[in-house]
Amino acid sequence: MTNLGNAPKGKNTFCKEERLYRKILIDELFKTSEGFIKYPFRVIYKRSSAPGNFPIRLAVSVSKRKIKNAVDRNRIKRMTKEVYRRNKREIYKYAGNGITMDAMFVYMDKSVYPFSEIEKAVIKINRKLSLVLENEIRTSEISAPIL
Repeated sequence: MTNLGNAPKGKNTFCKEERLYRKILIDELFKTSEGFIKYPFRVIYKRSSAPGNFPIRLAVSVSKRKIKNAVDRNRIKRMTKEVYRRNKREIYKYAGNGITMDAMFVYMDKSVYPFSEIEKAVIKINRKLSLVLENEIRTSEISAPIL
């Protein structure tokens, strides 16, 4: 069983500590961040300035300009969070290393994708984020002073 931070053992939860909700952290994310596109999402991420108990804090954004109907926007956000919650184990291999990353999934399309398409994209995003997190851990171990 992989370590899921403070989450109860065996539970695929998405608790408040795993969510990126503080305005300061979101502003910081948009100012100094890296990103990539895995259609229909644009992913923005950076190493967090505020430590946390989980390897990644996540926010999902769907533009009102592109998806006019609020029901559809909320459905996309719900589906994305659900897929992330089910498939986050790959990222959580790196829990407990003291590194937290902030990430935001920004939905870019003008139409609502089916669950299966969102699932494929989020699984690929999780793989990429796990590689990024692994690289962050490696670079922090290299730059850490030897006592």
